[in-house]
Amino acid sequence: MTEDGRPVVIDSGALYTRVDFAGNDVPSVTVRTASETPVNGVSVETDPGRSAGAIPDWERLAGFWDSVLTESLGTRAENQPLLVVDWAESTKFSRELLAQVAFETLGVPALYLAAPAVLALYAVNRTTGLSIDVGHTSLRIAPVYEGFQFGYATTTLPIGGIDIEARLRTLVLETHIGDATTTRALDTLDWRVLKEAVSEVRPKQGVDGETSTFTAKQYAVVEGRSILVTPDQYLGCTEMLFTPATSPDGKNRSTFTERVHLALMQCEPDIRRELAANIMLYGGGAALKGLAERLRSELVDVLPSSMHPNVAVAHDPSTVAWRGGSILASITMFQQLWVTKQDYNEHGPLCILRKDTMR
Repeated sequence: MTEDGRPVVIDSGALYTRVDFAGNDVPSVTVRTASETPVNGVSVETDPGRSAGAIPDWERLAGFWDSVLTESLGTRAENQPLLVVDWAESTKFSRELLAQVAFETLGVPALYLAAPAVLALYAVNRTTGLSIDVGHTSLRIAPVYEGFQFGYATTTLPIGGIDIEARLRTLVLETHIGDATTTRALDTLDWRVLKEAVSEVRPKQGVDGETSTFTAKQYAVVEGRSILVTPDQYLGCTEMLFTPATSPDGKNRSTFTERVHLALMQCEPDIRRELAANIMLYGGGAALKGLAERLRSELVDVLPSSMHPNVAVAHDPSTVAWRGGSILASITMFQQLWVTKQDYNEHGPLCILRKDTMR
C-alpha cells in the first residue's frame, strides 16, 4: 500500500498528540498537544475532562493536525482516511462538529471517530472490560462489552496527573521554606518528571499514615544539588485519588474506588462479574507504582463476594489507545465503517453517528 490512501491514526490527549499510519506497532510521532500554547492569551480546550459537556476547539486542533501530518509524516489530510481517537464522554454534538471540520476544513476523504476505551481493549486482544484512562486532567472510567461502550455507565473523576504534580510540589516546597538556595533550584524543576520518577500509591493497609516500610528518595534537581523526597511527600501526593474531598463548587467529590464501583453497578447484573475481572488501566498515569494494587484491594472490600476484581496495567499504557486504532484501521472488515466524503455530502454531519458501532 502506498502512503497516499493509507489511514492515519491520531490520538490527541491533554498533554501529548500521537500520530502515524495505521498498521504500525507504535506511533512514530509524539508531540505536545497544541493546547499547551495559548492563543491570544487563551488556552484552547482540547481535553474536556474537567468541564462536563465542554467542546474542544476543533478548528484550532484540526489546523494543528494538518501541520503535524505535513511536517512529520510528509502527507496532507486530503490524501489520507483519518481515524481519530475520541474521548470517553464525547457528545453526539461534538462528534458532528468534528466531522464538519474534518471534511470541510481538512478535506479528508474518509473519517472514523473511535472510542478510546474500546481501542485500548482491542490493543490487548480484548473486547470486554472496564477501561480506565488515567489521564493528565482526569480519570475516565468506561465499561465496554463486546466492543460497545456503555455511555450511561461511563463516568469521569476530575483528578489527573496535573493535580498529583501540584500536590507533590506543595509538599516538597513546604519542606524547604526558608532555604532560598534550594527554593531557587526547585523553580527550574519539571514537576511532571519528578512525579513520574518518585511518586507511588501506598497500599491500602497503610492509609492511616504508616510509611515505615518506605524510605526517602534522592532526586537531582540541578547539577551538584539534590533533594530528598520523603515517603509522606511521594505517597501523600497520590492519596487524593482515594480520599473523599470537597470540589471547588462545594460538592462532595467521590474517590477513585467509589467511581469504579458506581460504573460497575450501573451495568446489567449479568455482566458485572466479567467487567470486574477485566479492569484495565491505561493512559500516562496508569504506570503509577502501586495504583493497580490499591484499587484492586479496595474493590475487594466494596464489591459482592461473588465478584473477583482483577486490575491490570496495559503494556506501554500511554500509546495503547493509539495502537488499538492502528489495529482497527488495518482490518479488512473495518473498511465498510469509514464515513466517506460522499456520505458527508449526501447526509451531512449526522452520518458520523450512523456508523458509530462503539457507542
